[in-house]
Amino acid sequence: MRFPKPIESGLGGLLVASSLACHAPTVTAGLAVAQMSSRGSFGATESGNVVSTDMDSLGLAQTESALLPRLYLRDGPRLVELSGFAVDLEGTGTVEADITINGTTLAANTDVRSQFSMGSYSGVLTWDVARVGPTMVGLGVGVEWVSLDVGLQETSGSLSLSSEQQFPIPLVGLRISSEEAPVSAHLAVGWIQLQTPEVKASVLDVDGRLEATLFGRARGLKVQGMVGYRGFDLDVGYDDGASQVAADFKIGGPYAGLRIRF
Repeated sequence: MRFPKPIESGLGGLLVASSLACHAPTVTAGLAVAQMSSRGSFGATESGNVVSTDMDSLGLAQTESALLPRLYLRDGPRLVELSGFAVDLEGTGTVEADITINGTTLAANTDVRSQFSMGSYSGVLTWDVARVGPTMVGLGVGVEWVSLDVGLQETSGSLSLSSEQQFPIPLVGLRISSEEAPVSAHLAVGWIQLQTPEVKASVLDVDGRLEATLFGRARGLKVQGMVGYRGFDLDVGYDDGASQVAADFKIGGPYAGLRIRF
């Protein structure tokens, strides 16, 4: 998986910090297929308060398959996790409220062709801070790079508008793992709420899974099967030219895949 350039330097810093104490951290790669369902709302205005249109009305409340690649680097008590996903949806629907971007307005009750693309790419560094029996708790920090692209066009006319935005969001990370061979349970949570002059956002990123060893050794190569749920909730407001944009996107679903530890 290729991360966007603006996030690579931050992820590189996490990797360096992870490997200070050891020249050869344990590397684990994972790949899963998820059924990601989307819901939420989108709106934009150049004056007054934003009145949003539900994604279901735009024809974008859909479920599609998505790949969930992951890379884990374990160095003693430190763990770096790199992950990401992307969805690309198209549909037809109706605008529930006026949407204005860069001087173009789609009036309420206009039938539209809709397009929505979103990518989320994160790097989180956590440290083991406590152990209770087989359960390990880790805390840390990370960064998530979010890209959004929303486009709407009249189905019976030529009016169209679009909004594209990319921004990094710092995260506070929590990791809970319970190792009970040959089955283990894992929960990772990333969360932040922040406000800057450019962006106001809150993010909740949850990944819970069960893993079962298929074959391998306690040390060295090991192959595991995994099933889980990935949920991503982004509530964001930002300026797009003279327009104020408000969006609430909830994307998530079950997944299944493999992890290989080298």
